[in-house]
Amino acid sequence: MQNIAKSIGRSPYKATFGTEPRLGLKVGLDMPDEVIDKINTELDLADLAFSLSIGTGVGSPSTSTENAQKECVSCGKPYSGAHKCHKCDKFCHAIPPCSTSHSEEGYSASVTCHHCSKEAETNSQQEAAKENQIAQADRMLQRSARLLAPLKVGSSVMVPIPEVDRGRAEFPNVKGIVMEVTSEGMHKIGTEHGVLNNLYAANCVTPCREAFLSVENVPDKTVSLRTAANSSAMGTGQGPFKCGCKQKCNSTRCKCFKSNLKCNSKCHSSMPCDNKHD
Repeated sequence: MQNIAKSIGRSPYKATFGTEPRLGLKVGLDMPDEVIDKINTELDLADLAFSLSIGTGVGSPSTSTENAQKECVSCGKPYSGAHKCHKCDKFCHAIPPCSTSHSEEGYSASVTCHHCSKEAETNSQQEAAKENQIAQADRMLQRSARLLAPLKVGSSVMVPIPEVDRGRAEFPNVKGIVMEVTSEGMHKIGTEHGVLNNLYAANCVTPCREAFLSVENVPDKTVSLRTAANSSAMGTGQGPFKCGCKQKCNSTRCKCFKSNLKCNSKCHSSMPCDNKHD
């Protein structure tokens, strides 16, 4: 079963490493099966790699630079030096799986070693995955444009108010009108208290048939959605408006008196009060 991501058209593993995930070990090119069967842990694999490095003389001070250069860069085995990778310019066997042959150039073939081929394939898979992601984003935008009706300048809309910015008994929306539509499809909304400081997409507002206000009636100032909600609220806009006075609530020290509001049942419990309904 392959876990193919629809957005990139391939598995995430292949988009990262260029190949599909494989099970088992692929140690060397001519490694006997009985040797591979003995490898059960990472320590066994490390011991095998160490024994191979001793047997081939890798890392030995006696190994000359000339002999090291005459080893195949893919398999690490001695090589006559007839072919080189045309990318990294290192010696490489001209047969798979050490290399990939290309068009003939005179009497020798142009080859690409296994490491350079894998790197090129990985880059190709990553570029293809990136292009598929961009195509998916374009499809999402096109689908949104088909489903959402375009808003025009002068259209009446309702802007939802977050629950933290309004009381339980307040209106859940702010009445507005579309003032401007940008080239990206964003909308500038005006209210009776000013122009909202944020731009809104078509799916963030609710269009209405009724005309609440005109563009000329929108004040020429910028306000936040919270400010517009509080200005339209019957109370504070963020829960019941109450005071905790210990006097008679007949001065501007009282929040209710200062805001020209009457004290309610949420205010001081049994303290005397002159700012209440008769």
